[in-house]
Amino acid sequence: MRNDKRKSLAGRSATTSPDEPMISTATVLWPKEFDLDATRVALIEELILARQNADFNVLIVRAKKLILKLPDLEIGYQFSVIALREAERLDEAAELLCVAATKFSASHWLLSEQLALAQKREEAGSVVNHAEAMRIQFPKDIRGWYVGITALKKLERSAEANLLFDQAVVRFPEQEWLIAEAVRSAIQTRTPEDIAQLCEKMRAAFPHNRLGWIVGTNALRGVGLHGEADALVLQAKDQLPEDEWALAAAASLAASRGAWAEANEHAEMLRTLFPDNATGWIIGLRSLRMMKRFEEATLLIRKTEASQKSNNWLLIETAALSQAKGDFKMALRQWTLVMETLPDQQDGYIGGLQATIVLGELDASKTLLNEAQRRFPKAPWLMLQRARLAHRCEDHEEAGRHWATMLAAYPDSEEARRGAYGASRMLNRMDEAESLLCDALIHSPSSRWALMEAAVSSEARFDFAEAERRWVYASQILPDDQEIALRHAVVRSLYRNRNMRDWTATLTRLNTLHERFPDYAEGWRTHIYVLRAKGNPEDAERLADSCVRRMPDEADLWLEYAAAAADQGAYQRAAALLEDGANRFPENARIYAEWANALANSNEMVEADRQYQAGVERFPNSADLASGHAALAASQLDWPTALRRWTLVRQRFPSDRRGAQGLLDVYAALDESRLANGPASANTASLEVDTKTAGLFWKFESLGGTGQGCEFGLVQRAGGADPLGLLRWSVITPDNLIAALESRFEGVGRPAQTTIDFFDADDPGNPEYSSKDTRFKIGMHTFIKKKDLPLEKMLIQTSRKMAYLRRKLIADLEAADKVFVYKIFERSLDMQELTRIHEAMRDYGKNTLLYVRYAEDGHPSGTVLQLKPGLLIGYISGFNMTRDGRLRTPDHAAWNEICGKALTFYVQDSDNR
Repeated sequence: MRNDKRKSLAGRSATTSPDEPMISTATVLWPKEFDLDATRVALIEELILARQNADFNVLIVRAKKLILKLPDLEIGYQFSVIALREAERLDEAAELLCVAATKFSASHWLLSEQLALAQKREEAGSVVNHAEAMRIQFPKDIRGWYVGITALKKLERSAEANLLFDQAVVRFPEQEWLIAEAVRSAIQTRTPEDIAQLCEKMRAAFPHNRLGWIVGTNALRGVGLHGEADALVLQAKDQLPEDEWALAAAASLAASRGAWAEANEHAEMLRTLFPDNATGWIIGLRSLRMMKRFEEATLLIRKTEASQKSNNWLLIETAALSQAKGDFKMALRQWTLVMETLPDQQDGYIGGLQATIVLGELDASKTLLNEAQRRFPKAPWLMLQRARLAHRCEDHEEAGRHWATMLAAYPDSEEARRGAYGASRMLNRMDEAESLLCDALIHSPSSRWALMEAAVSSEARFDFAEAERRWVYASQILPDDQEIALRHAVVRSLYRNRNMRDWTATLTRLNTLHERFPDYAEGWRTHIYVLRAKGNPEDAERLADSCVRRMPDEADLWLEYAAAAADQGAYQRAAALLEDGANRFPENARIYAEWANALANSNEMVEADRQYQAGVERFPNSADLASGHAALAASQLDWPTALRRWTLVRQRFPSDRRGAQGLLDVYAALDESRLANGPASANTASLEVDTKTAGLFWKFESLGGTGQGCEFGLVQRAGGADPLGLLRWSVITPDNLIAALESRFEGVGRPAQTTIDFFDADDPGNPEYSSKDTRFKIGMHTFIKKKDLPLEKMLIQTSRKMAYLRRKLIADLEAADKVFVYKIFERSLDMQELTRIHEAMRDYGKNTLLYVRYAEDGHPSGTVLQLKPGLLIGYISGFNMTRDGRLRTPDHAAWNEICGKALTFYVQDSDNR
């Protein structure tokens, strides 16, 4: 055959099976007595050549010429009928076929052409009859069976078709089209188990036919065998490496498993081979986004815009990418475009709600939620978003109700159960929270979240013995979970008392972890971290070096590597490592921040400032870079620049405490400068707000307390207030508070009366400074790390800050326009202590003291009593440190209620003054 795209001599009917056998020249009947001369042979060769060239008009002419010259030779009739049929001259073909039927006995070609012509004319009844004749006379020709079955189905004679099909399966057990037809029929009439078996048979016999893989996968999913279906997809990808369906299915499967690198690889090949298949673009973009390879994702978006004609889904992916990058303002604009362009799709509303919630635009969130409710009244995610919004509004009662509603409607929803659990914890309903956790494990014994939360909650209570037991149990239930194995490995190094930490056990377990999961980067990062925490930075650096060589694409390993160098004071080495890391991970803001910090610690201030500035421009949503840039100016005593930068930090990141602390340092320095040139001042106007119009908690100031003296400070922050105060983050006993008040906090802020110490934070080798006033034993957080400021400078800065806050507190007491709050956790104050504190405060002005103590019979949690003007007692279920020294979440609901009632008393007293 000259061209494999041309039709064969006998041809195929357009409506026959692709597996239908072809008629060759061997089927032509030559009379035995016929003696071919050269002329006649030439006529036949011309006929065959015209057929091969698919030139039907020439073929018809030559075939008729042959019939005239050789009327007893069947090939002329055969070729003429074929040509007339394929030239759509069906009536002429039928007439000539009738003539041939009278001249020649029933031959294979006659039956074949009668069958093909009936098919061409869509005469189902005739097709059934001709197919039956074909089966009787030529039972080995599969067309008689295939075409007959198809025709009977068209005539809706299903019983006959099924009977004939069963007979064909017996006669032709290995025919591909029969198995494929069985699969197609089974989809409509048989169980998924039957379909799966048929597909397995088809794959075994014909592994390159995608039908067996596609239908088999769907059948397995239909009976809930998702693991087997996933395995089949992977087999299909190996068997059909360049098949469009197999590539798309493999990419989708990898994405569903969170194997983003694998998904991206499949998607890239899919785009290369089948650029019109949107799956390759969608999953490619999603994979790059999930891997935080944002620059590549941005480039792919541009390519997608150029190559995909209909790309409404690209609007969604573009908005999702902005959201993933943390640019929620841009994301919100893009989600708004999605909502305008695709108002009947839910993605825009879901993304828009998430963005407004993160941005704190809660009124906009409520408006969006109401519009979504109108458009999609039955959408299950509405309950989810209402619960999330209530949580963001700190309305944990409301959030709890929404989570409970969602859990009742969707009892299998883990997120609803998690949300209800979280709301109970925030409301300090610990028994209810524990019950929800137990219910989660009963409902789903292998629930990863519940198993982990059970252990984590024990850690949060500092009950590490119980945490150990729970991590062991979780490891037994999920033995291949890397994170659970890691959390179990390090639990013995979490004790608050350093003397109780079992570093040997932790390191032994980490070595076991590496044997089981040698490529688990977080396991190695933690090992480096533990060596640093243990006080072995040299060992940590050696291990980090080997890990980075083996796993160079893990950004967290580079960070630990540099931190281990910095622990040894080798800041230049740390800076060099971080510079390499910044080049390798251009999208990692934390590496840029640490690089600039290392440069500053190396006293390369100009370069540090340059890199901070570049980092802030590159990552405008990084609080670390913005704060570091401001701190750099403060460390150089450039107070105007520090003031400008810290002001921007506080405006852009209001929930980040570094902004307020940084501004405090600036104002303390500026106030000290004023004191050197004039009378005492406590100029805090830029830090405070108008308490008449601001939220509830701006009208209160903490006098600290015992246990967790910062508890009320945390309550204020949760309530949207972040005021400055000498005692807001401080521990102070009742007797020391009385002495301090009575002496007007004499000496607070003097370097000779101030000591600096350290306590472990979240960064081994870089503890946080703590300060203490030695006279009144006022201990407080500084929120400044050891590497951020030398000790001698820290003493100067802390003394200056405490002196400033002393002046501010005295000014606030003299103004008497706030409610001052005090609590202790060990016991309740006796009346003599309480009276002395109150009288000492009233010496400054007509102040109001709110003393909060444990609830009791007759005074349930949330109650507030007024003993006399300016002296209030609030009652609460418990503090965030229990009497036996365990930590828990502050009872925000009770604090809210107490402060609301206290403010009412305060206003009434003010009116009567």
